[in-house]
Amino acid sequence: MATELYEQRVARRLWPQAVALARQHVAAGHEVWLVSAAPVELVQIIADALGLTGALGTVSEVQHGRWTGRLAHRSCTDPRRPSQSVLSRSSAGSI
Repeated sequence: MATELYEQRVARRLWPQAVALARQHVAAGHEVWLVSAAPVELVQIIADALGLTGALGTVSEVQHGRWTGRLAHRSCTDPRRPSQSVLSRSSAGSI
């Protein structure tokens, strides 16, 4: 579903200048991460499509292989949330 969403709605909305700049950095050998509040599953698809290093996004709770509709962790703006980050690397590398 996320791949379909990217192909049908997101790809055409990416700013060409931002995509070009990101690709220039990748070509120069820099790590380039896509950071978004969007679900990490979608953000990772975008990062992979652009050839970026990886993605950081919102992690949704999954139980028994299905999304619950809840976040896996508290929002980054929630003062009760412990300091943590979830990184996702493209298939080219791993953390």
